[in-house]
Amino acid sequence: MSFIDMVGAFGTVIKIDVANLDRSVEWYTEKLGLVEEEKFREYNWRQLAVPGSHDMVFGLLLNPEGVEGGIKKVTFVVKDLEGARDKLIENGIDVDEIKTLGDWVRLAFFRDPDGNIFGLRQNLISSYSDVKPRW
Repeated sequence: MSFIDMVGAFGTVIKIDVANLDRSVEWYTEKLGLVEEEKFREYNWRQLAVPGSHDMVFGLLLNPEGVEGGIKKVTFVVKDLEGARDKLIENGIDVDEIKTLGDWVRLAFFRDPDGNIFGLRQNLISSYSDVKPRW
């Protein structure tokens, strides 16, 4: 039985601990083009929608105990790694050099102001590169 069979239809909230909500909202909206959802605006929480996606949002949680950056990763599988990397760089985001792992995947990483790491991944093996997400 698959996960969706167990829980039914679902959306995804990517929770990210941050040290400064206002700074983080500004970075995610300006650099990644996310849109703040006002109905979820709390003193310690901001929720940001991904335009064009109805199933995924980013949740920024103010962590009063501090943030240990880089512990969790969210990886976005893209068809054109160079193009995605170039667009992020054009938008002022520092993106690591592209690394190729074997003959099956290429990766590049970037960070938010708190050091949270995000990955970009391009599948190279045709049996994987044609797989389309179900969301």
